Amino acid sequence: MKNKNTKYLIPYAKYENGFTLIEILIFTAIVSVFFVVAVYVSSFSLSIMRTNENKIYAAHYAEEASEWLLNEKDSTDWIVFSGYATSPNNSWCMNTLALTSGACPTSLAGSYTLGFEYNRQFNRDVVLSNLGDGTISSSVTVSWKDIGGTLLYVPIKTIYAHTV
Repeated sequence: MKNKNTKYLIPYAKYENGFTLIEILIFTAIVSVFFVVAVYVSSFSLSIMRTNENKIYAAHYAEEASEWLLNEKDSTDWIVFSGYATSPNNSWCMNTLALTSGACPTSLAGSYTLGFEYNRQFNRDVVLSNLGDGTISSSVTVSWKDIGGTLLYVPIKTIYAHTV
């Protein structure tokens, strides 16, 4: 006669269709390392993309200032325009499309209007130099601080000649 509990007895056998605790821990560690590396690579890529986007905006602002200076040279008298380069301080802050005497402040504390519409804080400095042969050199530098606090900049140099 059979014992009624014998149907629940497990005969001695080697089980191969399950995972051990060590295998699960190793798998979890490998997947965790993969996700940590993926997050780091994504974060780094986004940082590079943001820096490149800021470079594009900075180049736009530098070109805008250079074009404004060209228009100023063409629309005003050469003596007035060359006076910008011979003033005691030939460095100008140009965070709006007008020359403001003196260089822009070095701290980017958020009080600048340049780049406000893009929620960025750019500085645009212009240095004008009279080269003495009827030409004026301009150096437009747009600078900003990236997320890590590094100061980055885009420079544009242009030479304006007096045409008669």
